[in-house]
Amino acid sequence: MKVVIDVSRMHRYSSKRGIGIYVQMLFKHLRQISQRESDFEVKLHRNGYLRKDEYDLIHYPFFDFYFNTLPYSSLNKAIVTLHDVIPLRFKKYYPPGIRGQLRFYWQRFKLSKVKGVITDSKSSKKDIIKFLHLGKNKIYPVYLAGRTLPTINDKDKKEVREKYKIPGNFILYLGDVNYHKNLKALIRALRYVDPHLQLVLAGSGFTHISEENIHLRRAVEVWKLSKRVKILGYLSNKELAALYQLADFYIQPSLWEGFGLPVIEALFQGTPVIVSNNSSLREIVTPEVATFIKYPFNSKRIAEAITLAYRNKKKIKSGTLKAYAQKFNWQETAEKTYQVYKNVLRSQN
Repeated sequence: MKVVIDVSRMHRYSSKRGIGIYVQMLFKHLRQISQRESDFEVKLHRNGYLRKDEYDLIHYPFFDFYFNTLPYSSLNKAIVTLHDVIPLRFKKYYPPGIRGQLRFYWQRFKLSKVKGVITDSKSSKKDIIKFLHLGKNKIYPVYLAGRTLPTINDKDKKEVREKYKIPGNFILYLGDVNYHKNLKALIRALRYVDPHLQLVLAGSGFTHISEENIHLRRAVEVWKLSKRVKILGYLSNKELAALYQLADFYIQPSLWEGFGLPVIEALFQGTPVIVSNNSSLREIVTPEVATFIKYPFNSKRIAEAITLAYRNKKKIKSGTLKAYAQKFNWQETAEKTYQVYKNVLRSQN
């Protein structure tokens, strides 16, 4: 079985985001499987002409609804990873425009012809069936894992705290600045919790000039929370590990998620999490390691979850969190993906 992972149409800025992490770690561990299985070969195609006739399957590890990321000529060999359908669930906040809508119809048609669709969770599988009407037997949920972050010590943490002037007690959010991340509601929730508690927002998305970013920073000013909200940009893996460990909690107040990589990363660092009680977030963590936000669109409910998390913080053991996170690892992701390849090829025979 010869498989090629084609990233030639992936946006260059994706390398530092979740999609880039997925491609890097998946390929690394699929290569390890190929060293074990003599009849399995996997390659990564970045640019130039791809000789499709040399491969049994072509894996496209990303999918954009509104751009032509899926070549029509290779549908009879194509496996596509569709991480989530957030733009379709919240279509009002992700308007595609007329051209984008036309591309969507073409992309959706091509997606219906591929051999298999890999997605990040059972929740995302349900969404794909609901919004794209694909057959359930064609869709394979495969859980992801977090980044492999370096081991750090107290000195490293002290350096990060001093460099970024990190407050004593804070909750952390890491990720994009999009509508479904529900960040305005999170910031507003600070008004209903301990006035000494601070919020750190981090990620390269906070450095971009966007409508969401402008509204977010304006909300901080209007609600007079500038002294309690610290916004950081891109962090190195070492800095990220330190920030996770310095945080009292990691919070993901999303209105919906396809998976939630930072949640698993935080647990790996022994940091308890506060997450919305919906979508894949309800699927990948349990009350043993997480405090759930029952109605994340309501800032007071986010505040209630934060207060509850602090009340129960002494009951949480770092070792329990790390042990739970071990269930999510890239070796397992690669093994499940390898099984998808085999199942798809078997169904063709």
